[in-house]
Amino acid sequence: MFKVFIQNSKFIIHNSRGGFTLVEMAITATIMIIASSILIVFSQGSGNRLTLATEQAKIAGVMNRAKSLALQRYRTEGVSACGFAFRFNDPIATYGIAPVLRVEETGECADVQPDMESFDLNRNIMFEGGGDVIIFESPYLTTRNPQTIRIFLRETPEDEAGIEVTSGGAILSR
Repeated sequence: MFKVFIQNSKFIIHNSRGGFTLVEMAITATIMIIASSILIVFSQGSGNRLTLATEQAKIAGVMNRAKSLALQRYRTEGVSACGFAFRFNDPIATYGIAPVLRVEETGECADVQPDMESFDLNRNIMFEGGGDVIIFESPYLTTRNPQTIRIFLRETPEDEAGIEVTSGGAILSR
């Protein structure tokens, strides 16, 4: 609060309060420490969920790309693929898309070629399921080996997300 005095035709302004007291400063510091500790704990959990959601979206995007290539009847190296496979390569923590060719003896769409596109799995993420390849076949998008893939954090396996591929080719996030 300010007080204004008039003395000899001049205005003089005096500050009646010299600043914050020590108690006020201590209370403010305590409140800031409590608020920042709550924020730090909350942001660590959010970061984990964000990492999972990002990786889940990337994997679903790659699966959708394999499905799209199968629908387009993509040609690779002059050979028409009958479908495209999505698979995890467990020891090297990558996943990818591979063309699938028809087996001449049986006529079945089952000859999975080497990956044509490969992607690295986030180093903090692990997966379960996906032991077999998921094959999207043309011309009437059917899916062989439909399954649910579970991804989770290495440090906290209870934080998880899932991707389910149905026999009709639908890709669902869980």
